[in-house]
Amino acid sequence: MLARLLIAPCIRFAAVRPSNPETTLRTLLVRAALLGAAFVSACGPSAEPIVAPVPRGAAADTAPRPLLQPVQVPPEFQQAIQRGTRTATGAPGPRYWQNRVRYTIDATLIPDSVKVTGRERIVFTNH
Repeated sequence: MLARLLIAPCIRFAAVRPSNPETTLRTLLVRAALLGAAFVSACGPSAEPIVAPVPRGAAADTAPRPLLQPVQVPPEFQQAIQRGTRTATGAPGPRYWQNRVRYTIDATLIPDSVKVTGRERIVFTNH
């Protein structure tokens, strides 16, 4: 897009005025140099953000660091690991099960008598 903006006016300029190869070449070179400079500046490293130093005596400077403690695993989760329904990472285990249901409902609304009639079929699977 940027190349089109830089080179297109040069091509239009050449089409309007009598063609002078030296002027056209010079204009193309200037625009190409500007395009190259734009690409180089866009691809260069960005400046690091300026972060103010923490004043001496501030909370972050004097507060003790927390000690890492092991996470206490709830007994229910340990039982799930032992049963094989969960793994230690929390992913489903080899004995993981899930309830599934499949249902069909056929219903008819009778507006005159304000009645709804119908039937259903429910298939419940316990994996």
